[in-house]
Amino acid sequence: MMAVPQAIPLGATLLSAIWMVVTMIRIQEFLRGRGRKVNPLLLRIMIFDYVGEYRRITIQEHGQPGILYRQFVTAALLTLASAALLVVVIRGG
Repeated sequence: MMAVPQAIPLGATLLSAIWMVVTMIRIQEFLRGRGRKVNPLLLRIMIFDYVGEYRRITIQEHGQPGILYRQFVTAALLTLASAALLVVVIRGG
């Protein structure tokens, strides 16, 4: 059975990783809707290109990055931070 101090950062890591994957898929769909060819099988490799393209397009259209860009960055940072906290909690316990 997992201790509560380990379960909290693990849960945060898993939830933020799921949030990031969902956002990545939504960015792909946005680009596909704008006529950009995207490959779902190469998502893990090409995601930063796709995010950059999404950011560029939304800045051109609205003058600022779109909400999916902010969601992706927030989810990625939260995933990294909670994973680092999980490592600290596991090593300390």
